[in-house]
Formats: sequence, C-alpha cells, structure tokens
Amino acid sequence: MSKPAFELTAVYRQEVARLLSARQESKLIHSAGDIDASGDQLEAAFREMLRRKLPRQYFVGHGHVVDESLAVSRQFDVIIADNSATPILFEAENGSQYFPWESVYAVGEIKSTYAKNKHYISSFAKNVENLKTTLKREPTPPNYLGNGVTLGTGLSTDESRPYRNPLFQFIVFFDSGNMTVANIAREYTNSADQNLPVISVFLDGKIVVKAELARAEGGGVKLGNIDLDPLRVAERADIDWMCISYTDMPDKGAHSVVAFMLGLFSHLNACVLMRPRVNNYLHAVLESARHQSEAVSLKGQLKIAELSGSKIPEGAISFLKYREAAGRSPFGKVSDKELQKYFKETGETEESLFASSQSEQSDAPSG
Repeated sequence: MSKPAFELTAVYRQEVARLLSARQESKLIHSAGDIDASGDQLEAAFREMLRRKLPRQYFVGHGHVVDESLAVSRQFDVIIADNSATPILFEAENGSQYFPWESVYAVGEIKSTYAKNKHYISSFAKNVENLKTTLKREPTPPNYLGNGVTLGTGLSTDESRPYRNPLFQFIVFFDSGNMTVANIAREYTNSADQNLPVISVFLDGKIVVKAELARAEGGGVKLGNIDLDPLRVAERADIDWMCISYTDMPDKGAHSVVAFMLGLFSHLNACVLMRPRVNNYLHAVLESARHQSEAVSLKGQLKIAELSGSKIPEGAISFLKYREAAGRSPFGKVSDKELQKYFKETGETEESLFASSQSEQSDAPSG
C-alpha cells in the first residue's frame, strides 16, 4: 500500500490561480489607461501571496533600502525584511517604505510580461548591483548565532560560507511573452552572477536557475541539482544558468512557484542578519540636518568649553564654587529649593547660571 503524499503543487496551483486572476484585473485597469495602477495590482497580489506563506517573523513590503549613511537604493517591488528587528524606518503617503539595509533578506521585481526589448533582467541586475555597491552593511560572521550572540574563540558552527547574510534577489514574470533562451542569454551574459536573479520565475511554467549538469545513462546530458543559495550561485564554477520549462498541464505555473518558494524558504532558514544599529541612523540624521545644540547642564557647559577652548560662563563657575563650599558634589542632582536659595543668597539668576553654551553649528549638505 502506497503512503499518502502531500500535494504541495496543488496548494500552489491555487496561489497561481489567484495571481493570474489579479493579472486579468490588471489588464482591465491597463486598458482603462491607468498603467501605474495596473502594475501595482500585480505587485500587491504577489506580496499578498508571500504574506500568506511566510511566518510572521518576516515583513513583506516594497520601496527602498537605506543604510547607516542614509544612502538610498532604487525602488524594489518586493522587499522581505526581519519583522523582529526594525522592518521599516518610514512609510510615505503613497505606501512606499524605507527599510534599514541590515534588516533585509530579499528583494524582488514583478513584471506582467517579458519583453526582449525591455531588458528587464539586466535592468534588475543593475539595481541589485547599485544596492550592493552603493549601500554598506556589515557581513554577518560565520560564528554569529543571532540575537547578539557570538561564539567565542575556539568555538565554531558548521557554517562554511564566508558570511551569513547574503541577499536573495528574484524576478517574477506573470507571462513569458516573447522570451526565448536566445534572447535572455545576452542578459545573463552581460551581468555578473552575483547581481543576477537567483531565480527568474515565469508563471506560465518556466524558471531560470543555476544547476548541475551530468551525463545521463545511455548517453546524453541530464539536469542535476539546482542551487538557489545566493553565495554559491555567484561562486560555484561547476553550475550553469539553465532555463527549465515545465510541461505538466495544468501545473506548469505551480511548479515554477514551488521552486521559487522552496528556494526562498531555504535562504530564510540559513540567513542570519545583524540587528540595525539605530543609533547610527540617528547620528546620520543629525549630521545631515542644519542644527545648533546648547548645553542644558553644567557638566555639558564645561565639556563644550573644554572642547572649544572657550570661556566657562561666570554663572556656572560661581554655582560650582557655591556647591563645593556647601560640601555637595559639583554635578549632583540640584533641587529647586537649593536653586532658589542660591539665587536669593547670591543675586544670580537662571539666565546667568545657564548662560548659553553652544556646540558648533552643523550645516546640512546642499542637495
């Protein structure tokens, strides 16, 4: 008696049906002249599918990636981020979101139809290259376990990759249009492997991935294992880009989506992100904004005077001597009662005590 099998493909057959239904709605919107809204319809449908399938620890959105220096990436239709850290820094009125680079697991592009003259794949690869080269994030070392825990000297994990937070990038076409192996070969040849989609998905039953090739028994060549690990895709010399066309009707699209989702699951399980250093983002905001700062404590006044070589306000010197004579710590907490007594005995005022001590003004860079 055969064992019952879980129909994973059947589950995703329903998802593909939802996506293709969204495409029909998109066509109606497009025919009415609202081209931007028709594209939004497809992107939203795919993001919603991901939200249904991914655990809550993952945040699915769209927009831009930002690093600690506030450098901003180009726009991505799908961004998958860590929902347990800081998934987004800001959401604009139009719904576009801004993600800290440290929190990002994956980015993706969604297109209605492949068109060879649009060069969608190579354009996406340029956006990924821009993200990886323009924005900076610290590589997660192999001995980092997550949640701030790092293995000490002499201890190691079974992680063989040089770092644990590679980016998973993908592109999805609802229809393959005029795509042929010949006209996508140029796009894959002209872009570096580390920037190309780890998987290109066509909902009418094709995927482009890196895979092993082997001799088949009796002659010929057969397809070996597919590799969807972003680092190995870029580094392995024994795997090649392959276009796989599924012929199983009516499950061609479902097979494509299953391959994508399993590759994404594998990446999310293996990827370990560092937490965003939010204070660094705050510092960058302050550095880029025109401002002046004033000390609101005596200790701050003295520090500014020390750093700038300026004169310490007379009122501050007088009060410190008053406290020292009274046997109190110069920088301890000061009660309102003590202040009032000091003002009454010395004739000083709040203005003379807390005379303005300013740090150097910072001018925002012109842009």
